[in-house]
Amino acid sequence: MKIRIRDIGVDGKRVSADSTHDSWLAKALAHGLADLLDREAPAHLSLDLLRIGETVQLSGAVDLSIRPVCARCADPFAMPLAVPIKRVLVPRVPAPSAGGRRGEEELDAEDLEFSTYEGDELEIDPS
Repeated sequence: MKIRIRDIGVDGKRVSADSTHDSWLAKALAHGLADLLDREAPAHLSLDLLRIGETVQLSGAVDLSIRPVCARCADPFAMPLAVPIKRVLVPRVPAPSAGGRRGEEELDAEDLEFSTYEGDELEIDPS
């Protein structure tokens, strides 16, 4: 699923997906969660996109169910999860030359919510 940056209006844009109808979401969850994913229960993605200039903020959640194994009885059980999504995206800029490279820096929690995009589209579907 691709979203053109200029299509995100002043009121933002809402994106929804369901693993029963959107195979890319089902594949992404199966790849990331492997044997833990409860494939019988549908997963739902809800994202709100807000654009300020070229900066795009994504916020939302993925509601899904996993089937971990009980440590006491060794039986699998259903466990619903609501996984929050929060990202700030800015256009990618070319990397600095080797002479202008900065030293290693420690990342904090805010840095982990920051990412980049290329061109004039966001690709929500990773395949």
